Amino acid sequence: MSKKTKELTTKQLKAIELLSLGQLTLTDITKELGITRDTLWRWRKQPKFRQAVANRTRELLADALPEIFLRLKERAIEGDPRHIKLLLEHLDKYEDSTEEESDLTFTWKEVQ
Repeated sequence: MSKKTKELTTKQLKAIELLSLGQLTLTDITKELGITRDTLWRWRKQPKFRQAVANRTRELLADALPEIFLRLKERAIEGDPRHIKLLLEHLDKYEDSTEEESDLTFTWKEVQ
């Protein structure tokens, strides 16, 4: 097994951290790491790298999730359609159906 598929490099680990924090653009990340955009693009396509980014992002968000969901619920209750859709998707109660006269219709799945 090659080193590329066996372990993540130091630069890849740093890229994972920077991507997970979400504070820099992809261009800024490539400059910070001294890599090309193509290199970062290739890394981002690798399943192991993608999974590491997802795992680290979840770790960073874990403490904030209750507050995020509270705000999401509040905005949905206020009637913001984007937040309603997000909340319903999170609760697995959202179905997207396209009709000729409307782009998007919200429907509730049966709860039981």
